[in-house]
Formats: sequence, C-alpha cells, structure tokens
Amino acid sequence: MRLCVLGLALMLAGPALARPVTMTAEELLRFGEAAMLRGYAAQALSVTDALLARDGGDVQALILRAQALRMLDRLPESEAAARTAWQRAEAPAPRFLAATALAQALSLQGQRLRAQYWLRQAAEAAPSAGAQAQALADLRYVRGETPLRLQVDLSAQPSDNVNGGARVDSVTVAGITLPLPAKLTALSGLSYSLGISGEYRIAAAPGADTALTFGLQRSGAVLSEAAKALGGQAHDLDFLHLGAGVMRKGAWGSLRFDLGRNWYGGQDLSATYGVSGTMVRQVGAARVELSAGLQREARFDLDAASSTQGRLGAAVAMAGPKGDTWRIATTLMTAEAQSDVVQRQEAGISLDWQAAEKVAGFGLGASVGVTGARYASGRRDGRLRASLEAEFPTSFAGFAPVLSLDWSRGNSNVLVYDTESLGLGLTLRSRF
Repeated sequence: MRLCVLGLALMLAGPALARPVTMTAEELLRFGEAAMLRGYAAQALSVTDALLARDGGDVQALILRAQALRMLDRLPESEAAARTAWQRAEAPAPRFLAATALAQALSLQGQRLRAQYWLRQAAEAAPSAGAQAQALADLRYVRGETPLRLQVDLSAQPSDNVNGGARVDSVTVAGITLPLPAKLTALSGLSYSLGISGEYRIAAAPGADTALTFGLQRSGAVLSEAAKALGGQAHDLDFLHLGAGVMRKGAWGSLRFDLGRNWYGGQDLSATYGVSGTMVRQVGAARVELSAGLQREARFDLDAASSTQGRLGAAVAMAGPKGDTWRIATTLMTAEAQSDVVQRQEAGISLDWQAAEKVAGFGLGASVGVTGARYASGRRDGRLRASLEAEFPTSFAGFAPVLSLDWSRGNSNVLVYDTESLGLGLTLRSRF
C-alpha cells in the first residue's frame, strides 16, 4: 500500500519538492525518523498521523510519535503513545525503544521512580549488549537524580526447623526426663520474610550524600500440621522491626545513626539505637571493607536482658583466575549485659563464591561460614552453615528468582541449643 503526503519533503529539500510525494509506509516511517534526527519533531509527528490513520497499531509509528511528542514537550501524550507501543510490541528491539521512550517521558515529568522501572524493562528487552549498556547507564543517571531509593526483599523457605529449635524434644535433669515446650523444639513449616528499606537524600555535596533512612522487616512462619500437633503456634514466631535513621555516604564508605523498635510474638520486645560505619578501599585487585558498630538494645520484657553490643568486621573481595568472585569476611562481636545468659563474645568467618560463567543459563553461587559464641553463663556454642544457590535465567524488569539450599548445624554444651535445619529458599534478586 502506498501513501500520498504533501509538503513533508520541504524539511529536507526545500521548495523544489513542494508537491505530492507517494511513499510506502516503510519509506514514510524512514522519512519521519530522518526528520526526528534533524530536529524536525512537528514534521515527524505529521508522519505518524498518516501512518496511524492507516494502522492504529503500528508499533514503530507509535514509538516515533512518543519521541516527537517528547521533543515538543507534550509529555503526557508522549507517555501514552509509548505505553501503547509497549503493549503492542513483541520483538526485543521495539520493546526496548518503547520502554526507553516511556522512561524518558516519565523522567521529564519528575516521576523518576517509575522511570527507573521502565529503564529496567528496557535493559531486560535490549536487543544487543550495546543497547543494554545504554539502558543501564540511563538507569544509573536517573537513580543519581532521584532523592528517594527503595529496596524490597522477599523470601520464602520450606524448612524442617523454621524456629531454630532444639534437635531433641526433652532433657534429663537429675535423672528426671522433662519434655521441652513445643516452641523450643524444631518445628517444620514455611518461613517467610519481607523487607522494605529506603533512603531519601536531603543533602548532596561533591563525593558524599546525606540521606534519611527507613525500613520495615516482617518475618514469620506457616507451621506444618505435624508442628501444630506438637503444640506449635505460628504467632509465636511473628517478628516485626521498624527503623529510621540518617546516613552519610560517599566513595570512602558510610556513617549512619539508627533507631529501631522490635516486636516478637505479638509483644513489644525492645528498642534499639546505634551508630555504625564502613570504610571501603580498593587495594590492587581487591576491594577491602572495614566496619564497626555500637548498638544499645533496651528490652521491655526483661530489663536485665538489655545489652550494649560492639561489632568489628573486615572483608576482602576479589576476582579469581577464571573471573569468579570470591569474598572472605570476619566479624567480632561482644555484648555486655546484666544477664549472664545474654552477655557474650562471638566470632565468625565466612567465604562466598559467585561463578563468572552461567551453567545452562543459571548463575551459581555458594557460601560457607562458621561462628562461635562464649556466654558469661558458661554456655559455649558453635555453628556451621552452608548454602548453594542458583539464579534462574528468566527475570522480570531485572529481578530474577534465586533458589537456594540452606543447611545449618549448631552445637552447644547446653543441649537445648543443639540445632540443625535444612531448607529450600526462594528469593528475588536484582540483576541491575
């Protein structure tokens, strides 16, 4: 089918071509794209009028229309055209262009959080590595221009020990066997966790930002029928944390002050307040992190259990010979309290690995760690944990599901603290 248009050639060749010109739809689209490249947005918009009169679902014409309307500062109309193009697009290239146009229209209207979502969609649909790199560069830029940043973490894990309970169901004292309460024994079921955290930048200076921070952490479990039969109560495992603070961060690391409130089992548990800092340095090929923190936890259920905790940490991350990422970290913690069942010293070390190459499309990783604790009461604990994880090849807006197999074993000279758990976990991880 051929289309007849009048006067559009003026923009390219002047009065000599001011006569009817007959073009195919594809030729007319190329003509409109050339007009856009030369800055003739109004003429490009006229081209899309002709193309969409012919076919209202022409994706390429809708994309060109969105671009022209953006250049003409008709942003709500640009957003609408780009959204329609996205809904109709099927191939990667037009989906990439539609998502990019929609992100640009939203960003120019000040809706930068929504623009970040569509830049993620653009990166996901990118038809080439270069196109994806451009989308990610745009995403980083919009993030830098957005005062509000949000992060959502969601996970679910079937496990044979959702409460971290003892491996035994009874203890023997002076020859008398005493059954343990159900909530102290291993209960099977499905544990879940939802975390929402964010920052709102209130001041910016070269090399450093100051932001208000906030967060919510909600976790709990759905108990199996066997666990319920033992007398387990799911509400006993409900945990809620609300936090707020202020943070200063830059290339050197970060310094933050935090306040928090905790509820457990439906009861008001404690209030926390503290200060922490992290310093980051690049030493040759290695990234080195040093951290320190001091926190006070005021318990409402038992004042003697209130504690002051100090923490030191160090971590080194670097690439291996095959490009795999390795990270080793150590932590030291001390808790001072009136109660000798709370006062303790802890130490731990962990090793994380992330494969550089995917296997059958899956991104593979593993982690192992060991911790030890010594309590003023004489209790001695040791814990070993290991996990394997696989990131699925499929993703949505840059978020991919990650399946993990998690195992932990705790040994203690107090039998009730001997624990073991095995579970599968499913979480979402951002690739960008």
